[in-house]
Amino acid sequence: MSMRTRMLAAACVFMVACAGSEPQPTLSISPSGAQTISAPVLITASPPQLANDVAWSLSGPGALSGTSGGQVTYRPPVPATATPATVTATARGQTATVTFTGQTPQQAKAVIPTLTVDVNVTYDQFDIPHVFCAVPADCFAVQGYLQAQDRLFQMDLFRRTAEGRLAELVGAVEAAQDQQFLTLFITRDLKRIEDQLVAALSTEIATDVNAYSAGVNAYLAFLAAHPTLMPQEYAQLPGVVTPGDIPPWSPQDTLAIGRLQQFQLSETIEKETGYGLFALTFGPGGAHQDLARFGAYVLPAQPVNGFTLSATDFSNPSSPPAGALVGPRLPDFTGTASALGAIHQQMRELNTLFGSIRQGSGSNNWVVDGAHSATGFAMVANDPHLPLQYPPLFHLSAMTSADGKLNVTGGSFPGVPGALVGRGAHVGWG
Repeated sequence: MSMRTRMLAAACVFMVACAGSEPQPTLSISPSGAQTISAPVLITASPPQLANDVAWSLSGPGALSGTSGGQVTYRPPVPATATPATVTATARGQTATVTFTGQTPQQAKAVIPTLTVDVNVTYDQFDIPHVFCAVPADCFAVQGYLQAQDRLFQMDLFRRTAEGRLAELVGAVEAAQDQQFLTLFITRDLKRIEDQLVAALSTEIATDVNAYSAGVNAYLAFLAAHPTLMPQEYAQLPGVVTPGDIPPWSPQDTLAIGRLQQFQLSETIEKETGYGLFALTFGPGGAHQDLARFGAYVLPAQPVNGFTLSATDFSNPSSPPAGALVGPRLPDFTGTASALGAIHQQMRELNTLFGSIRQGSGSNNWVVDGAHSATGFAMVANDPHLPLQYPPLFHLSAMTSADGKLNVTGGSFPGVPGALVGRGAHVGWG
């Protein structure tokens, strides 16, 4: 063997030896050891180069969010139990463990007179409350208390806006808006819409809404006894507002907020009056009558030629025969121009005031079948096309009743119980 060959062979042996002696990454997890917890915990494996090789397993009560990857969330059983649970991470022949023992967090008790029995509230790592109650009404009462604790000013602002009483808080500058809402939210026989909505509630829903109101009022009583906890937003108002100046909560307040949100997301008065003004201008007898423009059929551009259209050329629509549009299908707007214009302008000003909620249009949902998810369960993502604002438009919570009638996680408008967007044990909605 030549000297050159021997040297190459030696180099190869040296490289193999070096590769074989490269230290193996040591698996560790955080947290580790023995832990006492009262909420879900995120467990992270390290170093990062082991992340794709880590497998997770659980021995004991609770549940894991997954079985592989660099991170996993352990969710303790609810209610808490003294039985320990051990989470084990395994990668490349190494293991690391953490043992959790659950405990119910000790917090100050809140007093809600209408509760049938005590209710427990726990908070997860995202500070979202989970309410455990005996019957749904108890859960809704506590939800009312928690929403008032977190969002009292927002709730107060919403209800006064919906009821045409915002000037009580901010002064005469909002008197015109109050007048409009008082006009819009009244029945033909001059009754307030929130009173009519409350009267129409079923017995079951009325029980839950009354319970929610009792929870809000329980917090108002607590605030009256601890005025230093007054939300700081009130200090920004023109006048001095104390806890005693905040009226008790009523089911009418909740229904008024619900009606306000529904109105803001579906109202078309400005558009409809605009159409009327357009008809008055370009329609039959209009100041600038143009039946070709008034009745033109606008064909949208077709990006995909996936079907056959007729040979008719729509690029230059022809004018319809004279008088073709005159008939019972076309409303008679004669003499209404001034009124339509005034209403149109008023609604434009009103929409400008709560324009942040109306910037989006429509909503959508998309769903992933369970066959395509890591957990084997279906997922639904809902986008209600509402803008970001602070504080957020939704208040998140989870509620579970021992009688099996309520098990829901989601968000609701502050001032309204339940979950407008959320999920139950078997279905999600948005």
